[in-house]
Amino acid sequence: MEAVLRTEHLTKTFGNKAAVNDVSMTIEKGDISGFIGKNGAGKTTLMRLVLNLIFPTSGTIELFGESKLTKANLSRTGSLIEAPTLFLNCSARENLKRFAILYGADNNDIENVLKEVDLTGTGNKKAGKFSFGMKQRLGIAIALLGNPDFIILDEPVNGLDPEGMKEIRDLILRLNREKGTTFLISSHLIDELSKVVTKYGIIRDGVLVEEISAENLKKKCTHTLKITVDNVDGAKALLSAAYGNDCVSVDGGTVVISDHNDESAEINKKLFESGFSVSGIETAATDIESYFIEMMGGEL
Repeated sequence: MEAVLRTEHLTKTFGNKAAVNDVSMTIEKGDISGFIGKNGAGKTTLMRLVLNLIFPTSGTIELFGESKLTKANLSRTGSLIEAPTLFLNCSARENLKRFAILYGADNNDIENVLKEVDLTGTGNKKAGKFSFGMKQRLGIAIALLGNPDFIILDEPVNGLDPEGMKEIRDLILRLNREKGTTFLISSHLIDELSKVVTKYGIIRDGVLVEEISAENLKKKCTHTLKITVDNVDGAKALLSAAYGNDCVSVDGGTVVISDHNDESAEINKKLFESGFSVSGIETAATDIESYFIEMMGGEL
């Protein structure tokens, strides 16, 4: 798979503090990568490094397979970092015309992105009179100018109502599905982020503590039964035949079966009738938010 972004031992220090500390990460073409961390964990600093807005203390950044950040590869990258920078006395269309000069976009591009973010009906209304959600959508429209292959969004749904969040979520999924656009998105709203991402990067005190696919995270956060039984291998074979190999495994001296917690009595009966001696059944569950909080060392 082609890597859109790869960092190796990327570090950025301010004085004696490492805001980004030895981060090695990879985002592949077509990924929607979610960046999770507390305020001050280093998310925005890393995004600024990738966009060449600040410079690393050490380490490397590879963008679209190139070892240097250039005008050519940065032009393939759109971004919205923190609050959008807008011309408040200009309309949405006028804002986009000004930014189109920088991105090499034309009038067709402007009309297309206005439609993408549902701002075609704002007419001559000045951006300074926009609601927070409208300003956020205009910032994303600016990021879309020039049809970038890679889009970096820092807290794109922060402050939006549920309807606004859904609009942004649908836009991200549509661009990813129809155009193959790759995304790096930071957010505190884990539940919202989990609806779109294909992988996560968890950052704590500037250190990337884990990269994990959404699929593998889901497996870690399933509801499970841990069954202590006299013949682990035999019990595993019996339950695998009944419930499928994918949801049955062995962990030390227990058999673990996922997503069948409500069938514990039936499972116990099945084992007993087959001659197994069950000495304990324990239920366990980890939700996604609890997993992230544990990895980050405390509350968000």
